[in-house]
Amino acid sequence: MKKIPIAIASGDGIGPEIMQAVLHILNEAKCPLEYYSILIGEKAYHKGYTTGIEPSAWDKINNTQALLTSPSISPNPQHEAINDVLIRNLGLFANIRPCISYSPFIKTKHPEMDILVVRESMEDLYCKVEYVQSNDTAKADKIITYSSCKKTIQLAFEYAKKYNHSKVTCMTKDNVLTKTDGFFHAVFNEVSNEYPEVIKEHYIIDIGAAMLATAPELFDIIVLPNFYGDILSGILAKMCGSLEICASINIGDEYATFGTVHGPEFNIANNGSANPSALLLAAIQMLNYLNLSEYAANIYNAWLSTIEEGLHTEDIFQSGYSRKKLTIEDFTKEVSKRLGKKIAFTNKSVFFQNAISVPSYSDQKRSNQRKLVGVDITVFSDIGIGDFFDKVSHTNEANLHLKVIMNRGVQIWPKNNLKSGLCSQYCLRFLNNDLKAISQDIITKLLQDFDRVKIEVLSLEYLYLINNKAGF
Repeated sequence: MKKIPIAIASGDGIGPEIMQAVLHILNEAKCPLEYYSILIGEKAYHKGYTTGIEPSAWDKINNTQALLTSPSISPNPQHEAINDVLIRNLGLFANIRPCISYSPFIKTKHPEMDILVVRESMEDLYCKVEYVQSNDTAKADKIITYSSCKKTIQLAFEYAKKYNHSKVTCMTKDNVLTKTDGFFHAVFNEVSNEYPEVIKEHYIIDIGAAMLATAPELFDIIVLPNFYGDILSGILAKMCGSLEICASINIGDEYATFGTVHGPEFNIANNGSANPSALLLAAIQMLNYLNLSEYAANIYNAWLSTIEEGLHTEDIFQSGYSRKKLTIEDFTKEVSKRLGKKIAFTNKSVFFQNAISVPSYSDQKRSNQRKLVGVDITVFSDIGIGDFFDKVSHTNEANLHLKVIMNRGVQIWPKNNLKSGLCSQYCLRFLNNDLKAISQDIITKLLQDFDRVKIEVLSLEYLYLINNKAGF
């Protein structure tokens, strides 16, 4: 069989150790892979690459079919995390995390848990559109798009349909964030109508999280926006018994990366106690993605057999569950020698058949009638509230009238609700009285009025009717 080219990144901390162990097992299983090593992480930063990725890595990635990556760090907090750089540049719209309990062989309080978390991974608050424009206020934009929502949700339902999963659960906070989370929920409802054979349900995120913490066995596949999904999938991974037994997959239309949930764990690097399981499970999913399902099943069964016999690394070793504590080297040998053998742990033994595939997606043209009807103008003011009102309360331009003044989202005029503490940023909403369309030059003239009364404008948000519904 012709070898399939993949990129590998050994990362930082325990990264090189676990990568060496995984590559040893892949080679022992005679996987038809050809490896192209790339440099990412701390060493790349020290060479002056501010993204944490050597420039030549992109050519190797473009000439391979997948990336297997050990955990790495971004030493400079001012720069974007390496994983985010990869996600954005490669268009990896969804993150997938299987969270599986391996009871009774690995200690867990939730022995029946078997959840697949699918989260959107390119947007939400993770777009990192953040601003500090005064010394008492910072803000971030939460961005949700139709195409990324739909592809992520469709991926969850396609997986359910293909592998006979009964239910897909969506979680949002759309009782508060009615426009952004409400949009994700609406797309979920739209997509779910295409899969009548799959049960759909929705929970507000706080209630859903509480149910996950107490009864995770009630859930099957969960699909969420990026921010909530990142937090919940980390918690669920820990509930399985250890972060070191959970893989993480970032998938796009044409490429995918496979790695761990845990970090580089510098404190245990090079002392022999690292657990390569998460990266090995990620590699197994990579084999599924590459249509090497028989190799994936062989390695997974060998790993399960090792775990089943109580041969555990230090992080999951527990008296009464484990028989022998192994170093990473010994654990790697035990998995390797069980390749090709059957196991008794049959309910977890899966013969994979391309378990990760990207559904075809057509970017449907959506009706998008837009009408500009107003503007939110955020201004800075540290003068007394009375003087501020005197300056702005009569500001109008043509048919554009001041309707509301808000501070941190709380209406303080015309209701004059001044009981809450005020920050130095005020949002003034101007609307046409009858919501008829306005031109941008009216807003330009309005800005000149603020300049005239010496009120500093920080930002604008145009207000639209979208298909005759208010988008604000």
